[in-house]
Amino acid sequence: MQANPRVVAALEQFKGLFFEQPEVRLSIAEAHEFSGLDEDICDQLLGALVDVRFLTQSKDGAYQRRAPFPADDGRDDGPRGFSNMAGGNRTHGNGIHTYASR
Repeated sequence: MQANPRVVAALEQFKGLFFEQPEVRLSIAEAHEFSGLDEDICDQLLGALVDVRFLTQSKDGAYQRRAPFPADDGRDDGPRGFSNMAGGNRTHGNGIHTYASR
């Protein structure tokens, strides 16, 4: 099964946004506007980032970067498990399949 290039690109966009601006908070509607993907897909992608402990979801539903932020050591792989999600085929508990493109 081939990964949808738009979904893979959106995952990378979300990852980049939260790395570049760790204080940013995104609602599902904002994620939809940012990525151009359906809100359900955005919710699943951001939920997968919560599953790997890169993001948290607040009580108001906004997604934000999990603190404390790791030191910037030049790596772009985030917390433990994140590089596996973005860098290899993986099925998440919520049914999202991500595929490597590195």
